[in-house]
Amino acid sequence: MEKYFISKGTEKKGPFSIEDLLKMEITEDYLIWKDGFEKWIPISELELLKPHIIKLPPELPITKNENIGFDFKKNLKLYGLVFIGLFILLFIFNGGFSDVHDLRKTYSSYEYRGTNYYGKYKTGLELRQNVAWYSFTRALILTSIFVLILYIRYSKKIPFISNIKINKPIFLQSLKLSGIWLLILWIVVFLIMGGYKNEYDLESSYGYGENAIYGGGTVIRKALVMTSFLISLGIALLALFFTYKNKIKNVNKGTNQTS
Repeated sequence: MEKYFISKGTEKKGPFSIEDLLKMEITEDYLIWKDGFEKWIPISELELLKPHIIKLPPELPITKNENIGFDFKKNLKLYGLVFIGLFILLFIFNGGFSDVHDLRKTYSSYEYRGTNYYGKYKTGLELRQNVAWYSFTRALILTSIFVLILYIRYSKKIPFISNIKINKPIFLQSLKLSGIWLLILWIVVFLIMGGYKNEYDLESSYGYGENAIYGGGTVIRKALVMTSFLISLGIALLALFFTYKNKIKNVNKGTNQTS
């Protein structure tokens, strides 16, 4: 009995008998192959299945009033809320609402002192301003990444490279996979850097030396959380690029086989 394989995009199914295929709801955008075929062919070319293939409707007409692609101005309120939310979270996370004593204890490294090495420590207000500026810049970077992802998703192209179009379904699949990798890598990198250690061990590892982190184990742990996230984000973005590129390559290869 002949066995058939069917394919749609990067997904392949089979083997199926002709009786199995007749019972299935298969649309005309599937490809089919069996032993003896030189290449994958459109499933509608198989005479036995042709009467049972479900034809796809044409694309819906697009009206002039319909929103097409990415509208930056329309979502300004959303970007503002994302930025404000990130800023507040980072400000709280970095101790911006702590009292002056805790601020001085946390940010007691040389970079937070006055310009003179033997000068006075910065005041509570100055330290709070430093935390606010740090939180502002990080929130701005993260919001920009958020806007960039939305732009690529809805416009289906990469900014400043107009000749490169994005395959939305494949991009979303790749984005989901890279998001999973981001979470896994974040945990792994955090553990490798010793984020699980107690405060005494953290201070022993990172509290001394040329690039020491001052403020105790709690501050060091927060720094490791942010550092491990940034490292993992960089790796996840690379994974997104190569995963998308590989999936597109496989789709193009399958398309070329049918031509």
